[in-house]
Amino acid sequence: MIFPYYFLTFKGSLFLHLVLSAIFVVVVLEYTILLATFFKTTIGWTEIIAFSTYPLFLVTGYSWPVEAMPKLLQGFANILPSTPFYRVFSKLSIEGAGFNQIKSEFIHLLILLLFGYILLYIRYHFLHSNKVKIKG
Repeated sequence: MIFPYYFLTFKGSLFLHLVLSAIFVVVVLEYTILLATFFKTTIGWTEIIAFSTYPLFLVTGYSWPVEAMPKLLQGFANILPSTPFYRVFSKLSIEGAGFNQIKSEFIHLLILLLFGYILLYIRYHFLHSNKVKIKG
């Protein structure tokens, strides 16, 4: 959205970018809520977020290709929603890619969305069942 402000050209489809951005935001929210359920205090979760943001950004492949990283780090990078989103952003904004060129990243984000939802559902079910056992 800042491209016109700085007189930069956005070569790709703005609609595709908005759709993928919305999916990305939902996936990030799912993962954030899921991870936050493992902390008792807000300050504990905030400290984790504050000190992990920069290292996680470096692993996403935006600064150097994921393929050049060790295999273990590649696997970790591929479970982060930022990895496919940054690829899509680069392809759309710089290369002017269409849907056919970003289909694999789109599917990757949808899989992460589904995976995050399933994990969050299981976690809430677990928390609810433990709460019922404690009261009963």
